[in-house]
Amino acid sequence: MRKDWVSSPADPLDAGAFWDAHWQSSESPGAADIRRSDEYRWLRANVPRFARGGLDVLDCGCGRGEWMEALRGDGHRPYGIDLARQTLQTIDPTSRRTTAVSDFRKLAFADARFDLAINWGGVEHHEDGPAVALREAWRVLRPGGFLVVTTPCHNRRIKLLDGWRGDGEATAPGTRFYQYRFTPAELRAALARAGFAQVRSRVIAGRQGMSRCLDQELRPVAARLPVRVRWVMVRAGGLLLRPFLGHMVLAAGRKPERPETGA
Repeated sequence: MRKDWVSSPADPLDAGAFWDAHWQSSESPGAADIRRSDEYRWLRANVPRFARGGLDVLDCGCGRGEWMEALRGDGHRPYGIDLARQTLQTIDPTSRRTTAVSDFRKLAFADARFDLAINWGGVEHHEDGPAVALREAWRVLRPGGFLVVTTPCHNRRIKLLDGWRGDGEATAPGTRFYQYRFTPAELRAALARAGFAQVRSRVIAGRQGMSRCLDQELRPVAARLPVRVRWVMVRAGGLLLRPFLGHMVLAAGRKPERPETGA
């Protein structure tokens, strides 16, 4: 795992206020955008019964509730949690009734409550690692249930930049830990240690990674590109170079139907 650092104020950050600010500054995808996303397509292709609806789904870090709205529209029963108290108050009343201010590392649900748990870009933000969050997700899933998570990817582009700059684990005064980046193998291993079986992973968000490469390493060249050429480069590069540039890694595991017994 590779650590990322950010500038930090002198006073400790309040987690709820931090995530309220995050949701307020981020774009709000519509249901159509969600259904075109790599995450949604993976769920539809790989989670049994997802396409038919009717699953109890826990959205860990639901933010403004966009995924809850899309899931409910597909016939599922979503429940959302987030630390961003003010943001939860902006969710439409139908979805808000099934939300709670909660930390996904300490859930107030009974064992075996959900068929599916999703966590988009959350488990990487705890410096002690993702183990507590993954084990808690395992606890609230029914036997046979799925956990699907995404984290920033420690992709080959970042590894090359670390080697060139020599600052992959560097920190400085006035900064604090922000997140981990995982390789697909590292995220698979974390889910396996938490008790999940049939663990799989893949690099996703190739377009986002290509766009970041253009905006950062290739910025002097990209700034001169016509909009149409950039559009083609982002889409073609995001597809062809996804294993190298992909910004996120998705990993999924299934809670075993029966507890494993020793020999």
